[in-house]
Amino acid sequence: MPYELPTVEQFTDRFRQFRNTDEYFIAMMIGEASTYVDDSWNENDYQPAIMYLVAHWMTIEAGGATGAQSGGMVAGPIVSESFGPISRSYANIQQSGASSSDPFWTLSMYGRRFVQLRDRNFLGPMVV
Repeated sequence: MPYELPTVEQFTDRFRQFRNTDEYFIAMMIGEASTYVDDSWNENDYQPAIMYLVAHWMTIEAGGATGAQSGGMVAGPIVSESFGPISRSYANIQQSGASSSDPFWTLSMYGRRFVQLRDRNFLGPMVV
């Protein structure tokens, strides 16, 4: 896969919850995200990283950084669930595994996935 920006169609195929979002807006977000992900990334991670970054930004903009339990915003894995009258409890997510000191990336599952891709592409210096 060459270094080509993902299309709006590719993005909405991957992230179906954004199908009803204005295509022009998605295209603008893809363009903006492309300034954070460039051809120094692994070619196979280039498009997914851009798409996860866009999904993260769109989730944050839609739900705010409030910890809302909707879309890609999650507090953590479900630790208990009931059926009537409906209840659900989430574990509290710590930043371990996010590989970032910036809690912004932990606000959505898309941000956490972006960080995984980023860290895979840009490991720090290794001591031997």
